[in-house]
Amino acid sequence: MEAKENEKLPNSASSNIPKTVPDTRQRDALQQAVQEIISSKEELEQKSQELTNLLAIMRGTFDSTSDGILVTDGRGKIIDYNKKYVSMFGIPQAIMDRGDNIERREFVSKLFSDPQKFIERIKEIVGTGVPESSDELEFTDGRVFERYSKLLDVDNPDLGRVWSFHDITKQKEQEKKEREAKIYAEKRSKSSEDFMALLSHEMRTPLTPVLLTATALKDDERLPQDVREQFAMMERNIALEVRMIDDLLDITSISVKKFRLNPQPSDAHSLIELAIGIVSEGAKSKEISIERKLTAKRSGIMTDPVRFQQIIWNLLRNSIKFTPNGGQITVLTHDGDEGWLHIEVTDTGIGMEPEDIKKIFLPLEQLSVARERKFGGLGLGLAIARSIVELHGGRITAHSEGIDRGTTFTIEFPGATKPANGIVNTTAGSTASLPADMHLRLLLVDDHPSTLYAVSTLLTRDGHKVVTASTMADALAAAETNTFDIVISDLGLPDGTGNDLMAKLRDNYGLRGIAMSGYGTEDDIVRSLEAGFGMYLIKPVPFSELRRVLAQMGSA
Repeated sequence: MEAKENEKLPNSASSNIPKTVPDTRQRDALQQAVQEIISSKEELEQKSQELTNLLAIMRGTFDSTSDGILVTDGRGKIIDYNKKYVSMFGIPQAIMDRGDNIERREFVSKLFSDPQKFIERIKEIVGTGVPESSDELEFTDGRVFERYSKLLDVDNPDLGRVWSFHDITKQKEQEKKEREAKIYAEKRSKSSEDFMALLSHEMRTPLTPVLLTATALKDDERLPQDVREQFAMMERNIALEVRMIDDLLDITSISVKKFRLNPQPSDAHSLIELAIGIVSEGAKSKEISIERKLTAKRSGIMTDPVRFQQIIWNLLRNSIKFTPNGGQITVLTHDGDEGWLHIEVTDTGIGMEPEDIKKIFLPLEQLSVARERKFGGLGLGLAIARSIVELHGGRITAHSEGIDRGTTFTIEFPGATKPANGIVNTTAGSTASLPADMHLRLLLVDDHPSTLYAVSTLLTRDGHKVVTASTMADALAAAETNTFDIVISDLGLPDGTGNDLMAKLRDNYGLRGIAMSGYGTEDDIVRSLEAGFGMYLIKPVPFSELRRVLAQMGSA
């Protein structure tokens, strides 16, 4: 009966009875959630493995680097380090394991030349919180480390800092060797330069009285003509020896890179004429004619006038030397492309073999044919000419059709323009002379007896009043008891320098001076002019040049 009653219950009542088995949709949702959990777990495990692998790679890299690495927190306490750091500093592993920062720092500081400086520098870096730092650590055993540090996060200094230590001992040793080698080379260069200057002085000084006397007597009309010609021959030979001395000095200056130029606007044609004038006597003695074909319209160049002439007369002198008697030399110019000036020096001389052309501009080289015919010379003139041309940014070449077919030297200078009006180059000097009734009171100082005697005699013959001195002390004593117009002094004196003497005579007595020395470098000249000398003459000095300078200073 109860069953029948239950069968009569409405549907709504039966639907409220709880179900114990989930329907299909719930079951699917549950399965999906479980799958997602499984997938997430697998992904997490994969990421975890990747992270583990990455950390292993980082640790491997951390330990395999050639630099020592140290990581500290914001207070300077060690967080991590690599094996190289421990081995570089030789820190016992027990100290590292205890993690006592003070203990480690005290151990390490004893390795350095200045332990306190090492500790103070760390405190400074950590305390100021600089983003980056770099310095060098010098060990007592001679090692040198480069230390570099950087904040892990600039915006969060408390996160800590990474330090790297790179051993630069070999680099520093190499730098030291290079510095020492440079110093040694500079000393050798200076020694070579000083030796050449001293050699120049010692070679020039004995020539001075000879050249002074020869140049004075060759113009003395009281002497027979044949005697005067012999004195002229002496002058020419002394000039050749002086030229060799100058070449040695020039090639030395070039080799140590102390060869200087003083460029100024110049007219190449007027400089060529001056150079021809210098060698004309030598050409005349061999009956060699020098023809000029100076057709370039752009002959204005920026050059050192003295050095430009040196180029030309080196080439001319070379041509005269290797051209037989009665030969010919032609000097021509023409305008090149793009503002280049072309200069050619052609001779009818002995010519060259092709292999000789390749080495003609090398120092101390002699042509094979020249050696066979024994022309002599040091083989420096063309090397010097090439160096001067190249210092001007120019080019120089040589060409010959062969033996006994002559040689042509071609020089090219850049930046040629039409010469400015009024440019007239000359190094010949003024031919001014003192009025016949003007005689100077001269103080002559030189420790070389023959030079002192020769100069004093010739100046006295010209009517000047000359007081001589061989030392700085004697010169100063003479200045106290005499009045002088000009002092002529050597630079190397037994008890001082001519520059020191000139400075005192200028300051105490207002004297002007002429330096006359066997030292002839540009530094020597500059120092002498700064000391108060108005003129600088390089020994040996022709008497005509000394007269000219005296006339110039005496009439000033």
